[in-house]
Amino acid sequence: MVQATWDEEFAQALESALRSAGSGGPQRASPIIAGLRAVAADPEFGIEIPRRRLVLVSDLLEHDSQGFSLYVSGANYADWRSSSPAGPPDLSRVDLRIVPVDRPDHAERQAYAAEAFWPAFFDAAGAQTVSMDPAP
Repeated sequence: MVQATWDEEFAQALESALRSAGSGGPQRASPIIAGLRAVAADPEFGIEIPRRRLVLVSDLLEHDSQGFSLYVSGANYADWRSSSPAGPPDLSRVDLRIVPVDRPDHAERQAYAAEAFWPAFFDAAGAQTVSMDPAP
């Protein structure tokens, strides 16, 4: 019964969001931002839903297999925004909880991302609240 509930209420939505996020083919873009855009655009997560909550489990490091990264050469939110015509997704009325995945081999980049890039990004996206769990 628990498995059926999981499949019905979460696994299918997660699978749909992941398919949607990857449907554009290879591109030099942030995988995290692509995933957040897919969630924000999902009709099952519409703004009319009260108390929308989103849990982001991530190392907050923006990179893909081709070497793209938001943090190369000290990139910051303003730099990203000036080169991204779409801007951040609409996360208004969303309570966001970030569960960081510890990457000791990239601790400096993680700290930069958590302090300099993501707070400005989520503020611009209009997230209602943002909380970050302590690092593991």
